[in-house]
Amino acid sequence: MKTIEIEERAPITWGYARVSTRDQETDAQMANLRRLGPDHIIEEKMTGTVAWQKRPVLRKLIEKAQPGDTIAVAYTNRIGRKAAVIWSFHEMLEERGIKLKVGDLGLDTATPVGRAMLQMMAVFAELDHSGIRRNMIEGRAVRQNQGYRIGGPKHKLSKHQRESVRRRHEEGETFRTLAKDYGVSKDTIARVIANDESFFKKSYRESA
Repeated sequence: MKTIEIEERAPITWGYARVSTRDQETDAQMANLRRLGPDHIIEEKMTGTVAWQKRPVLRKLIEKAQPGDTIAVAYTNRIGRKAAVIWSFHEMLEERGIKLKVGDLGLDTATPVGRAMLQMMAVFAELDHSGIRRNMIEGRAVRQNQGYRIGGPKHKLSKHQRESVRRRHEEGETFRTLAKDYGVSKDTIARVIANDESFFKKSYRESA
């Protein structure tokens, strides 16, 4: 009987970068990923609302990865925004003997501390996302009680919100997602990204 030999190779670090739309770029993620020294970087254009199991590029990457390899992402939210999604992704990799690195956290799940940190950051990522939505709803109610007209021209974003929009956009979030989360138009998000502060000075009375 002929013995089939499996070719062995050195462990590979696979970088995974994701943005939500075709007009977005992965420059910010790439800079973060390169610090992790990946052998290959794979890019995917797909919204983060789609579960990792349904992302064709990521699934193909997982199929290529072998035990001992590492999958590296720039930010936790490139995996998902819910703690259960992030943790299930880690558990799947762990079962396959594949490590996970997260660039902005300096996190490596090959260590017990890294695994504990991932679990905590997964919870924080979900809380942050939930908190943004909750603050929007509460803020809308407060503005309505203060006499602001709700449903008029949608361009009222505070300075803090504009900074948050720019940060989230740098992390790869789409105009559509940001517009939906903050209750404004995509044109308004574009003005925020372009840093058109004169528009907001004319159209929004800053609150304390």
